[in-house]
Amino acid sequence: MHPADDAALVITELVQNVTLHTASACELRLTLQGDVILIEVTDSNPQPPVQRPQDVWTPGGRGAVAYRWSHRPTAHADQPGKVVWAELAGRGHPGSELH
Repeated sequence: MHPADDAALVITELVQNVTLHTASACELRLTLQGDVILIEVTDSNPQPPVQRPQDVWTPGGRGAVAYRWSHRPTAHADQPGKVVWAELAGRGHPGSELH
């Protein structure tokens, strides 16, 4: 897979999670940091995401191509919510399995 394909997969997964599990709109931010793609999705639901076991028969859960992911509260105290982020290693990055 090309890094852009992996990024599209993770973006789809994170945005879909907002639409399925919250009543919130979301904001998407993409940042290229050297050869690492940082994907951030912000929503207004403060509940942390729950990682579920992967199952090839269940839709979703395909964001595992990210080599790191987590979440944090939004930076603004007057705006409750969270930012779920994922990093994708670019070509040649340690730990990268992208070719």
